[in-house]
Amino acid sequence: IRKDTELWKTIMLPRLKIFYFNFLLPELIDPRKKRGLTIRNAPRDTIRDYSELKSY
Repeated sequence: IRKDTELWKTIMLPRLKIFYFNFLLPELIDPRKKRGLTIRNAPRDTIRDYSELKSY
């Protein structure tokens, strides 16, 4: 398996950043499950940004 730096920089990293900063990190900082709350809704700009990356 060869490392594809371009794929990582252009496809993988942007998607991982969106997921981490908008979904995983907020839940790690302020867990809602312990308090019996529902799942956090994604910000609209996050959904738009993700849909633009989805073309690959």
